[in-house]
Amino acid sequence: MTSLFLLLLWFSVHLTFSKTTSGVFNSQSTIREKGHYITSFCFHGGNGTVLYKFNVTADASFYLFLDEDWQEALDHDNCQSKLGLARLIDNLTDSEGNFTVSPFTKPRRWHIIMADRLTCGSEETESQSIISYEIQTLNPDSLHNPTDHCSCEELGLLRFFQLLTLVYFLSGCICAPKIWEALRKQGPMHVLLIILNLVTLTQGIAALFTTLILRSYTIDGETSPWLEFFTLVLDQFAQYLALVLLLSLSIGRDMAGASLDLISHYHKLSDKPTLKIIQFLAILQIIFILTNLFSQRDLQFPLDPGLPNLCLLAARAMLAIAMATRLQKFVQGERSVLKRHFYSGFNRNCLMWFLCYPLFHLVSFIFSPYFRPKFILLSVESIECLACLLQYRLLISRSLYWEVSSLSSYLPLRMDKSFGAKLYS
Repeated sequence: MTSLFLLLLWFSVHLTFSKTTSGVFNSQSTIREKGHYITSFCFHGGNGTVLYKFNVTADASFYLFLDEDWQEALDHDNCQSKLGLARLIDNLTDSEGNFTVSPFTKPRRWHIIMADRLTCGSEETESQSIISYEIQTLNPDSLHNPTDHCSCEELGLLRFFQLLTLVYFLSGCICAPKIWEALRKQGPMHVLLIILNLVTLTQGIAALFTTLILRSYTIDGETSPWLEFFTLVLDQFAQYLALVLLLSLSIGRDMAGASLDLISHYHKLSDKPTLKIIQFLAILQIIFILTNLFSQRDLQFPLDPGLPNLCLLAARAMLAIAMATRLQKFVQGERSVLKRHFYSGFNRNCLMWFLCYPLFHLVSFIFSPYFRPKFILLSVESIECLACLLQYRLLISRSLYWEVSSLSSYLPLRMDKSFGAKLYS
């Protein structure tokens, strides 16, 4: 309970999750940090605009660094040398105003730093300035007016997620009767179909919440950190369920005797070491989500591709490959052509889900840095949606076969091959 209260308190104080950035400038702490870091923003073609508002008249300046210059500036111990790398300096003379960021031929990411006359002083003084600020960074819209809160990485994401949410909704409306019919029959693939429903439902809700976040972000540059956190948790829960789905079939290929109760089925899986590894990876991912929320100041879709997250993604992909390989070994010994086709298709769709992120992450290096996160996000979300639809098609199209196969396994007698053959003398 204490940790939950501290997390809520931090969210209420540190409001820098969007491009309407609020905070407090303290000249004493700025001396130690050699400049107060505000935010970063990727301005695209045309003139980007920065709007600022202070509670008092600020005797300070904004220093804007290009991304490559900022990385170099972080290595400087000398304050003057660090601020000297700024490409743009705007001296503040009023409590509110704006200034324009010069256009470039291609989108560029800028880091905004605030400093006053005391920042590069040789030692701390008793006098200090405490200034509350609110800053908005804007890109030009289609009419070249500075009204767009979206950075380069976020352009087009709202329309994509609106379309993705619509696809989930329409697919659900179209497939709902067949899914309900298959669930009502309670066939041998009943549990797998329930887990797949949970995966798709979770993905659809996460897409809807992402649409709401981006909609709010586009209008005023602000969004709810709680909604962002919950959306990321939903996405990771879907990844967890997808692994459980693959595990369910890899350890029990013939689902004819599987429990129809999802809770009982999950309890049966709880003894498997693989499930404990899956749960451990899920807990680590949630921890990294919280770490990102504490360390990142911008809207983060997808998760920050740092080394810990990449290691987790690689571990999840290797675990999926191991389970799929185990299932494939049994497929090779399966005599039924339909069963082989089902297992191979199931494996292919699951691997499509888990390998798409590592694959697209590698492919993204051919693009510009600002475009890589968007390329990864759009590609992964599209492939995961496609994988869900293909799994539904596979499970529903084979439902009658599995019912007949299940019934045949309980027949008490087997027909003699020579039964009914005519005898000729």
